Amino acid sequence: MAATPEEQNLALLDQADFDGWNGPDWAILREMHTDDVYVEWNGKVTDGYAAHEAVLRSVTAVSRPQGHCAPDQGRRRRMDCHRR
Repeated sequence: MAATPEEQNLALLDQADFDGWNGPDWAILREMHTDDVYVEWNGKVTDGYAAHEAVLRSVTAVSRPQGHCAPDQGRRRRMDCHRR
C-alpha cells in the first residue's frame, strides 16, 4: 500500500528534523529548502536559504548538545535528544 500524502510529509519532516537538524547535515537541509525560502523562527527573520542556513549554523555552534537521539514510538524527534 502506498504512503498517504500525510505519511510522506511526516517522513520528510523526520528526515529534515532528525538527520538534517540533529546531524547537523547541511546538505539534507539544503535539499529541502528553496533558494527563496522566507523563515520567521526563534525571533529571527531570514530571506533566502543562505541567510537561513547561516542562522541555523550560528545556533548549532553555541547550543548543540553532545548526545544522542532515541526513537519515540517509531518516529525520531529532536525533543527526544538526551545528553550522554
